[in-house]
Amino acid sequence: SSGINAEWPLRPGESARYSTEHALILLQLYHVQEGLVLIYEKLGLYQQVLDCYMENGDYDSIMSLCSRHGPHDPLLWIKALKYFAVQNDAVSRTNVEELLRHIENHNILPPLMVVRALSEDSATPI
Repeated sequence: SSGINAEWPLRPGESARYSTEHALILLQLYHVQEGLVLIYEKLGLYQQVLDCYMENGDYDSIMSLCSRHGPHDPLLWIKALKYFAVQNDAVSRTNVEELLRHIENHNILPPLMVVRALSEDSATPI
């Protein structure tokens, strides 16, 4: 494996030999998105993870994050819906449809909240 995961010093059960806050500052300072995502995930900051994925236009990771952590953080679904609704491409429209199906099938959000999310700054027809 390549990238930051291959170099990451922690194995399951090991404790960090660095300050998480210091690592975050350095990763933000040097714009190391992959490292930021790892720290944010470790800290349970999934909204920030989503922000990183959105900043990079990483559609697959956005969808995956919502599937994994959306049941515990419904705002991830809203944020992802709003993000995809303002994108103007076929993949985004497909992702909106997939998110809506998942939200409906698992009764994750009230319908009014979904309509509001899609109606704000959206090119997506409701």
